[in-house]
Amino acid sequence: MPYRIPPNRGVREGLITVEIDGLDERIRELCARAAAAEESEVEAIFAELQAALQEHLQFVRRMTALTLNRGSKKRGSSSSKAA
Repeated sequence: MPYRIPPNRGVREGLITVEIDGLDERIRELCARAAAAEESEVEAIFAELQAALQEHLQFVRRMTALTLNRGSKKRGSSSSKAA
């Protein structure tokens, strides 16, 4: 998987930072290739780029869901303490 939590930097004040190893570089490479490609090559490069962007989007959605769920659990435990 191209995503990892960096050692000694992953958790800070309840937040998790994630570095994207190969995927961000792959997306930049595909963009550069598409910009320099012959017209006959562009469709295949765009298909690769679309797949890479879809993978990134799925990761961002998972991270967002995890973050929102963690936040709602914190709020739920705080409100139960107040009651």
